[in-house]
Amino acid sequence: MSNLEDSIFLIRSAKKANVIGTGFIFHKQQNYTYLLTCAHVIQDVGGEENIRVNKLPAEVIKIGDVQGFDVAILKINTTFSASSLNLRILDGKEGKKLEVKIPGYYLFGQNNAFRHQTIRGKMIVEVDGHKAIQIIENVTEKVAVGKLEIKKGMLRSGYSGAPVIDINTESVVGLVTHKIDVDGKGKSGVAISIEALEQIWPEMPASISRKITRESPKNPIDSTDGNKIPKWWLTHFLPYCLFFVFLLVIYQKLLDIFDRIDRNQPHMSQKNSENNPKIQSISDLCPIEYQFLTCGEEKQSITIINFPRNNPSSPKESSGRSELTKKNYKQAVKYLTEAWGGEGKDKDPSLLIAMNNAKIMQELQQKSLGINQVHAISVAIPFSRTPEYISENILRGVAWKQEEFNNEFNNNNEDWKLLVLMADDSNDGEEAQKIADEIGRYNSTLDNPILGFIGHYSSRATINVINKYHKLKINQITPSATSTRESLKYIFEDNFRNQNLSNPKLDFSFFFRTVGTTKEAMDAVRKYIDNENIENVIIFRDSTDAFALSSYSEAKKQLLKTGQKRKIDEVELHGARPSDLRKELKKYKNDPLHNEKNTVIFLFMGAYTESQIGQVQAIIEENKGDFLLIGNNPVYTPDFLKKFNDKSVLKNIIIRRFWVPSESDQNIKNFQSFWDTKDYLITRIGTSYDATEMFIQAISKKRQSEGTPTPEEINNALLNTDFIGMTGKVKIIKHGPNKGDRQGANFYLIKPYCEENGECRWMRLNPY
Repeated sequence: MSNLEDSIFLIRSAKKANVIGTGFIFHKQQNYTYLLTCAHVIQDVGGEENIRVNKLPAEVIKIGDVQGFDVAILKINTTFSASSLNLRILDGKEGKKLEVKIPGYYLFGQNNAFRHQTIRGKMIVEVDGHKAIQIIENVTEKVAVGKLEIKKGMLRSGYSGAPVIDINTESVVGLVTHKIDVDGKGKSGVAISIEALEQIWPEMPASISRKITRESPKNPIDSTDGNKIPKWWLTHFLPYCLFFVFLLVIYQKLLDIFDRIDRNQPHMSQKNSENNPKIQSISDLCPIEYQFLTCGEEKQSITIINFPRNNPSSPKESSGRSELTKKNYKQAVKYLTEAWGGEGKDKDPSLLIAMNNAKIMQELQQKSLGINQVHAISVAIPFSRTPEYISENILRGVAWKQEEFNNEFNNNNEDWKLLVLMADDSNDGEEAQKIADEIGRYNSTLDNPILGFIGHYSSRATINVINKYHKLKINQITPSATSTRESLKYIFEDNFRNQNLSNPKLDFSFFFRTVGTTKEAMDAVRKYIDNENIENVIIFRDSTDAFALSSYSEAKKQLLKTGQKRKIDEVELHGARPSDLRKELKKYKNDPLHNEKNTVIFLFMGAYTESQIGQVQAIIEENKGDFLLIGNNPVYTPDFLKKFNDKSVLKNIIIRRFWVPSESDQNIKNFQSFWDTKDYLITRIGTSYDATEMFIQAISKKRQSEGTPTPEEINNALLNTDFIGMTGKVKIIKHGPNKGDRQGANFYLIKPYCEENGECRWMRLNPY
């Protein structure tokens, strides 16, 4: 990095003589220069009006919280000859060590003379998981921090805002925010990651965002132990690499020229090409370097999403996914199509999505499809930590609809195709947030953004990202999270109170669903038990789960408002052993005030996980069909009815389900034929199918206007959704506290029905 000192600036106060900080250039354009420094430097100099950079005033474009993301962006109305420093976001691996240098300013001597010095040392990322936290637009954001260990020189007052430069890559990886002067020797400090820049400036122009290098976990260039790249590599091998890179750049420029020419040809929509600039490269639509988002390609950083899980793929499928990674789209289509044709029974929906995505990429590469004729959505599934049928059924609905729409390209009067990016959220709130961040980065660097998101499976994952997607202006449709908005708000706000943080609000403006809520589910249950003489209610619930809390809240609200006197007892499920639950239930069964006619058990668990199997089985076996038992997802599983040798324990069980197709529904036959399966057509397949249809209709409607559909246009179109979907009439509530929820969402009650030969199936109760 030549002339490093020229890119580092002293920041002074117009009023305070002995208050200084450091800033550095990270972007320049005609007549403007952008600098990074610390938020507390702006505060210390006396605010924006007192900032002086080379005696010039500066405008504060964005500023973080001094106690959170201590970063500020300055804009100066002049262009300096010095170079912009390269920015790099580390992969955040805890304990990662980098050799660094830190150029900064400080005050020297009794006269407080200005001095500049570049000090050297190490930065250790996220020691003990330490992170900076700030609430931005009601979302708790976290970024990495690093511990600085100075080996040469001294960290002094004035270095705040100084760039922390990785010696190996010559990139800025952080800003100095604090010195830890325990012994007065200035050998310790703290730096905040460059990632904070993206957090405080979400509307950062793409021209700036694209210049930031984002390190992937597998990036071989980066040092993880602080060792330098060997000198022989720099002197012998590096020149050849640079020459090869030069040839690649020339090649890419030629491709861009041809692509620009081709986009003016008749096969492209002229109005779209004028209003939607091209992306960097069509291959960027399938981002192979991302940690979560995938088109179905083979990746080293993540487990391939495929079904059955952990089973080896066929040679054709493996070859197809590999060729998709290599961007050999013609070969990828060939192998994936052959793999799909040879799937046999219970076909893999992730393979179908990969095949259709590969077809789109091939058509883009061959110029038979224009870049503005492709629109992307993303879908998250809890692939890693829930029974695989849950993720499989969500993808079945999305893949089925994508296949239908894209293959009717020439017959449906549409001039675009749907690209679907998959992601595994592991049914975890933090993973869900990382996926949202990755979608935000995808949209900041490409002019063909992801226009919609389908997910999450559980309420506990959903509650973590509602505000993130609002901030990113990405419309979210959940096909399965049923907690009411009222419950989600309460849980969200209560969580912040418990952490002694400020109390932000959930913003549901970009949140929709194709499924009903726990309120409608309880409506159906209440109508049923109101006809019974229920006096005693035993609620088994997990107090740590959002869905269970929402179900519990609705149960108490509705069961107690009917005027009937009912006694409600609660049993905690979280952390309870099956043997403990048996003892608890036995206590009620031995109580003469509880009998099979006046007692009901509610089983309120969260989104289904393997750990709940023992609890469910223990409660049902101990109940022996005596008390009426009303359950949800953990009871309604494909193999549930086969778990019990004594089928008598299954009597008196009722499950509440949103949309249960009648046995004569043609969709059942279509589903079983398309997927070559004997599986039953269940709720998540239908609601995911309809969520995909909602996005397709919204995009198609807004493509009639000029340019690429905007998030606000998609949002408006979703609010006006009104069509007959797989799960019936899909209409969205337009106004009021439940705006964005499904209108007229009805739940059904189903119960096990067992034949004399021991075979059991679910049967719908009428009229409930």
